Amino acid sequence: MAVSALVRETTFVQNPALGAALIWRFCEGYAQERNTGDPPAMQLAFLIIPILLHRDTFEELSGTRSGLHAFADKFSRSDTSKSDILLGIQDRVTQFRDLTLESVQLAIHCRLITVLPSSGKLVSLSSVRPSNLPTTIRPLVAGAEKLGRWFAGMTLFEIENILKVAF
Repeated sequence: MAVSALVRETTFVQNPALGAALIWRFCEGYAQERNTGDPPAMQLAFLIIPILLHRDTFEELSGTRSGLHAFADKFSRSDTSKSDILLGIQDRVTQFRDLTLESVQLAIHCRLITVLPSSGKLVSLSSVRPSNLPTTIRPLVAGAEKLGRWFAGMTLFEIENILKVAF
């Protein structure tokens, strides 16, 4: 019985509809922070779900106000010894690749985002914030927007180095 409850909970959280909403809000947070209006590269979409749907990274993200450097530094402090969690993001990117692709496809289909064919960048098609979100989803949406704002001020190279990932 406990196994079926776990499977059900996983299905509720790890689904393309939630992923599509998180990627859309990430794009919107990125666009709002970026002075040039330049949208995020598609590669960044593959970091959103692995960071937000992992308890330890989500909790640290929620508790960090200072940016991506401060977020990553929390995992390398000697008093916490959580460097394996930061290094695990790359493995989670691989594990969530199919879900991320399905989420991007759904977000495009629902006209939340589009992909610019010339550059492969993701453009938010709606700046209207979602309303009537369940209280359990609100922190995830806020986290996606926060990641978008943080990533907006950085290059892909900087993000790779800070999060120890490869695009």
